[in-house]
Amino acid sequence: MAGPRPERRVQESGLLKEWTNNDPPLAWKIKGLGGGYSGPAIAAGRIFGMSNRGEDEVIWALSETDGRTLWVTRLGPAFKQKDWPQGKEGPACTPTVDGERLYIEGLAGDVACLQVKDGKIVWQRSLQTDFGGTLPTWSSGNRHSLMVIRSFAPPAAKTRRWWPWTS
Repeated sequence: MAGPRPERRVQESGLLKEWTNNDPPLAWKIKGLGGGYSGPAIAAGRIFGMSNRGEDEVIWALSETDGRTLWVTRLGPAFKQKDWPQGKEGPACTPTVDGERLYIEGLAGDVACLQVKDGKIVWQRSLQTDFGGTLPTWSSGNRHSLMVIRSFAPPAAKTRRWWPWTS
């Protein structure tokens, strides 16, 4: 979403402004990923995202080649937005991939680090419970850069302190 230089610009030139009659063929299509606003993160032949599926907030990985599900990990219960019609569909965090680790933030302010290969949770913290934070009006779900996650808790946390970093 932000690009390699987090400036939200496409550096390439000569891109098509519209498709022609020689459109590329559809490689694959998938349904049933769940609801939410998470943008995809693509790395190492995998596509990562977050969504609500039923009563759960989940993180998932798909094969970039054929779209098959590689793993799905439950972060926790799907966050129930109170008194607001917006944001009920699901999480908005675009996962951050750094080598063998994946970093996310759920709508309730749960942040986690997962293994890229199998979705196993390495660590998980709550900005509310562990840091005494309160949820912003529109809930949580930042699109973190890895530096922000390593440095301090986002605005939902009252205390901006270094996390015990163990991944």
